[in-house]
Amino acid sequence: MLKTLTVLALLLTACSAAPSRSSSGPGQVLVYECGNGVEFVADIRPRQTWLFLPGQTVALPLVHSADSGNRYGNGNIRFWNKGDTALLDIPDGTTYDCSVNRARSIWEDAKLRGVDFRATGNEPGWFLEIDQEQIVLVSNYGRDRFTFPSPPPQTDRQARQTRYVTSTPDHRLNILLEGVACRDDMSGEAFETRVELELDGRKLRGCGRAQH
Repeated sequence: MLKTLTVLALLLTACSAAPSRSSSGPGQVLVYECGNGVEFVADIRPRQTWLFLPGQTVALPLVHSADSGNRYGNGNIRFWNKGDTALLDIPDGTTYDCSVNRARSIWEDAKLRGVDFRATGNEPGWFLEIDQEQIVLVSNYGRDRFTFPSPPPQTDRQARQTRYVTSTPDHRLNILLEGVACRDDMSGEAFETRVELELDGRKLRGCGRAQH
């Protein structure tokens, strides 16, 4: 996790590419927590699932699909999922009983889509995603969506601030990222960056973090 806005600015101005994953159609990215500190990310697709396990990434083809759930496997690792629960079998014979963390899954999904920085806020609910090509702001509890070109960041290293100023023919967006601790005022979740947005003169405040 990046700790300063200086590093964040370097990240957002550098060329980056997500690991290539074979696509079998639209996927669903989920974070599974299994007890004893074991957790992993699954990119579940119609004919295969990518598992991002501790120390390795594996692609498992779909073996069986039924109302009772989907089963994926490669002979060594087996994965069954249904709804918010899953079972994971690993080569040493251990079976993990896992459940989805929906809140964390949203952030991991953004990361695998190539989002470099993500922020969220409340009253009304909104989220912001910044990548190399565009800035997306979804506000008013998901009812309003704005897409802007992603400009070069303006960074003040001493103040630990990064600013983005971008616009379209219809809207103007000013983003200020400050490298100070921030806590979500509803969930209490801790973040490393305080975020202030100004969309067409209207201010929104929240918290965020770098995704890589």
